[in-house]
Amino acid sequence: MTLLTSLIENKHITLCADDYAQNISISEGIVRLAEKGRISATSCMVNSKAWNEAHQALHPIQSTTYIGLHFNLTHGDALSPSWKKNYGAQLPGMASLLKQSCLRRLNPEVIAAEILAQLDAYTQAMNAYPDFIDGHQHIHQLPVIREALFAVYADLPPGIFIRKTCNGWLYLLSEDGFPKRQLIALLGGIAFQKRLTHWALPTNSSFSGIYNFKEAANYRHYFKRFLKHSQDGGLIMCHPGNLSEDVSDPLHLYRHHELDYFMSDEYLSDLDSHSFQLKRKEAI
Repeated sequence: MTLLTSLIENKHITLCADDYAQNISISEGIVRLAEKGRISATSCMVNSKAWNEAHQALHPIQSTTYIGLHFNLTHGDALSPSWKKNYGAQLPGMASLLKQSCLRRLNPEVIAAEILAQLDAYTQAMNAYPDFIDGHQHIHQLPVIREALFAVYADLPPGIFIRKTCNGWLYLLSEDGFPKRQLIALLGGIAFQKRLTHWALPTNSSFSGIYNFKEAANYRHYFKRFLKHSQDGGLIMCHPGNLSEDVSDPLHLYRHHELDYFMSDEYLSDLDSHSFQLKRKEAI
């Protein structure tokens, strides 16, 4: 590929490492990748006990890495007095939250209070608003929760993007990531994308990164498929981290496979062969 061809054909992708601050091993792995320029974004679980220390490692990379809020309602403890009063200090698991959301038994004002509390924890630590907002286990797309998020978002400074979670009806037709892709699309992903489009809110052009984590040892195979289905301006989520014995993390046996791939020459070769380069945050 000639330099001229490369300049014309190269597309930009955001590679976002989820779950920063869930534990120390995840955080250290993500910072390592960011320092090496192997990822371009990370989203943070600010209700984690590790956040109070983990956020400090983000400041040196804050000007060159997109850093977002990983809004969380399924892991750890709530931050807002309103949520604690109505639903208890410990956040529910995904199954319980999904049921209450789909039955519309959640109070949007309580959800908004928790979003604001997690936003406050982020801004207090980082001295800035997040570059973007997404949700742990994609909870930000769910009924009631998404309405609360949009209400809060209306009062935020312009430019913060919200991560969409599917590529429309095409997600229902694809065999990749079956059945997780289809479930994400049907459980709010398509409706969420329609609202983002209707209100012309900044978001990623495409979304990818879903696979069976038990197949993480073969992660390169899946990542090349993510690239194949990505568009210019798209986002690929990933879940790297150092090898960990944290059994409270359901992905602790798999994250190091992703990290090893992103540190490899094969990863750089795969980006190049698919005419992608990482979208970088411009230093201020």
